[in-house]
Amino acid sequence: MSRMTYFVLFILFVYFSIKFFETSLRDYTIMTNGEEKVAYVLSNGNCGRSGGTIQVLCEDKAYSLNIGINECISGKYKIGNEIRVLYGIQYDYILLPQENVIVGLYMSLAFFFLPLYCLYKLIKNN
Repeated sequence: MSRMTYFVLFILFVYFSIKFFETSLRDYTIMTNGEEKVAYVLSNGNCGRSGGTIQVLCEDKAYSLNIGINECISGKYKIGNEIRVLYGIQYDYILLPQENVIVGLYMSLAFFFLPLYCLYKLIKNN
């Protein structure tokens, strides 16, 4: 590949790895320091290949909440159901308490090595 291709890949991978890490860190912070709240299911979204979304109402504000594919297919969350969520006030974001955020954090750190590889190839091609 050309130097320009590695440069473009480097810029893209740096941007996306930073965004992925920020999201994973936000989820980890909410999981460890979040306040438990009660939310009510407003509507079910569409089920995709890796999961789906539901709309919930938590303290008079609507949030979109990601759910797993099995929960989506089985229809675990019915409209009007009361569910427990973790709320991060500093992010104004909610998570389900059973989400596995550690895997996302490790994956975001591993994803950071892709831009380093592109940078290595850029320097090596000189």
